[in-house]
Amino acid sequence: MSTASEGGPAVNISIPLHVVDAPRPTAANDAATVGVAVIVLHWRRLDETLECLESVAALRPGPSATYVVVAEADGQVVDALAERFPEVITLSIAGNPGYAAGNNHGIQRAIADGAEWLWLLNDDTRVASDCLGHLMNAHRGTRAAALGPMVVQREYPARVLTNGGQVDAQGRATLIGLDQRASDMELEPIQVDFVSGCALLLGAHAIRDIGAIDEEYFLYYEEVDWCARARQRGYDVLVVPTARASHPDTRTRDAERPHVTYYTARNQLRFLARAGFGKAARWRARLRHARTLLSWTIRPKWRHKAAHRDALLRALWHEFRGRTGALHSAGSQ
Repeated sequence: MSTASEGGPAVNISIPLHVVDAPRPTAANDAATVGVAVIVLHWRRLDETLECLESVAALRPGPSATYVVVAEADGQVVDALAERFPEVITLSIAGNPGYAAGNNHGIQRAIADGAEWLWLLNDDTRVASDCLGHLMNAHRGTRAAALGPMVVQREYPARVLTNGGQVDAQGRATLIGLDQRASDMELEPIQVDFVSGCALLLGAHAIRDIGAIDEEYFLYYEEVDWCARARQRGYDVLVVPTARASHPDTRTRDAERPHVTYYTARNQLRFLARAGFGKAARWRARLRHARTLLSWTIRPKWRHKAAHRDALLRALWHEFRGRTGALHSAGSQ
């Protein structure tokens, strides 16, 4: 991978250059996790968010502060969170801003409050009680900008969902360890190309240097892009297999959603440009997508893929025209 990143819009966030003192540790903290802020991005599923926060509350050691970014701000959701978890700081944001913008909103507030590390959790992520401690211990003596746990499948906890990720020579992002037995994984922290955005620990020092998460992706490839930028700047990106989290295996669900086809195709091409793969690599990727598009169009067995065909065609056209951000209005995803 080239160390030169090609163009791309500026990141839509202003990170403070200086931070205040970190919050005082609570009984659940120790020195390793003081200055760690958990940021949970809530999207419509209150039961999932509450269960996520239950797992965060059980962390030993725990974070210095926990924030919930509530997309499509709902007063009832805010009230429910305050009643169940009064110590949690709730940040409301209008509409569905996407993964990056929602998390950047929380990151900016947490850094202003003194956070040195930002642990981004999807609302359907669950973390083991010792997960944060393992992550923070692993970064010592490294130039880590990002760390992540081994994520197992919630439906089959003995099976790995992701033990970090890799990007091949064609710019395709794949998950390491997918469907393998968790017990077969090595336990030492390893260098990877990226770690999953469902449980992504970022250093505030690196955010100030690299910039925030690129909001133009809207959905998918954001963490791949950020970790690539970190590695290009000489930082480490580590997966820590002794740290464990769980997340639903969404492959079957995602395969039925045309908007997933759209964002993964468009954003892979955007990533190729930003990560410096060059024009030849981008045209090879476009050609692969075009072959898929042709197959979905002319072969009878793919008639059920009509909506995905249209989504892929739209993705290629929008990428060619330089369109980024949300496909439709914020509330339609």
